[in-house]
Amino acid sequence: MPLFPFGHGLSYTSFAYRDLKVSAWDAQAGVTVQFAVKNTGGRRGAEVAQVYVHAPSGTVERAEQELRAFARVDLDKGEERTIVLQLPSRAFAFYDDTRGGAPWRIEPGAYELRAAASSRDVRLRATVTVPAK
Repeated sequence: MPLFPFGHGLSYTSFAYRDLKVSAWDAQAGVTVQFAVKNTGGRRGAEVAQVYVHAPSGTVERAEQELRAFARVDLDKGEERTIVLQLPSRAFAFYDDTRGGAPWRIEPGAYELRAAASSRDVRLRATVTVPAK
């Protein structure tokens, strides 16, 4: 068993996440994820904010969550910044080796997006729906 979860960082300060906003699904552009990170501790510090995708039940078994975007942000004590991350449509896809020329496939359904400080420290959740074609 690992001592720290994936994406865990050690810091001398603490961070709060709030106001998760997710754009509607767009087959060409994917989804824009936006949320605020605030340094709630007593000194300057850096946080690596991560976005994971949890796929709905489908035709294949997938990981519980898949890291799809991240951003490092340096904040003074008390400072807050809005992070904007673009998840292209490929961030929702999986590789289907049974399909020839177009092996990447996106299944329709409700995907949960998770803004997190690490793989086990999920701070915010939102849902985006990929419609059936």
